[in-house]
Amino acid sequence: MLSKSLPTHKSKRSGFTLIELLTVIAIVAVLGAIIVPIIGGAREKSDAVKSLTNLRSMGQGLNIVIVDGAPGGLPPGYYPFYGGIWDEGWGSYGWPDLIGEKLGFVENRDNKSVWSVDRKASIFFNPLVDHEGPFEAGSHHYGYNLQHLCGTHWRHSNNRSAGIFKTDQRKEKIAVRVDEIVYPSRMVVIAECSVDGANDHAIASWAPPSSAYNGGGHYLFADGHVEWMDFNHVMDNFDYYFKPQSGKLKTNG
Repeated sequence: MLSKSLPTHKSKRSGFTLIELLTVIAIVAVLGAIIVPIIGGAREKSDAVKSLTNLRSMGQGLNIVIVDGAPGGLPPGYYPFYGGIWDEGWGSYGWPDLIGEKLGFVENRDNKSVWSVDRKASIFFNPLVDHEGPFEAGSHHYGYNLQHLCGTHWRHSNNRSAGIFKTDQRKEKIAVRVDEIVYPSRMVVIAECSVDGANDHAIASWAPPSSAYNGGGHYLFADGHVEWMDFNHVMDNFDYYFKPQSGKLKTNG
């Protein structure tokens, strides 16, 4: 008996056609265009929250400074040496070191600050900026209201600039007393700085604040609250926020 041969069928070719492949690529591109900004925005939002938390921690440190380290006063951004001559700027005992001491991660040994944490992992590192800065001198991501909370605008009876000295005098030679701040709810103490590599330790008329986050930055006020403000609004109303005893609000933006 002869076996009946079965008809053979040609197998269909598997795989994508060119049109299908182009369609898939187009879909992936569209999804990428939607998802990537969302992920980037979420990361930026997370960085903003981290920076805001950093400033709140600095505020807590300042409260301890006021109660314990320099009774009644806020720390200067840098200090004069004996005879009123500026010595080493703010580098060897600046305001970040003083706050760090009170928060327990900086120790003052023989007038030199020894950090127990990496500065880039500390509250003085702002993840919103892509410039790391030379951290050997302290924070280069946040600036202190140097011009109106210490320095030439505030002097002691001996007519020398307010500041922290290298000896035990630093507890006596305070800068601005808390009760001298007329409007603490609008007096900026510390803010995200522009990280220009020159005046990063300070926020002043010559050293503007940051505009890295949505065209503005975060600010710590003398009453302890932190808020975001638009850069142009702040610069248009600089005295209102940095020297509120004389400043008047020009814009409401």
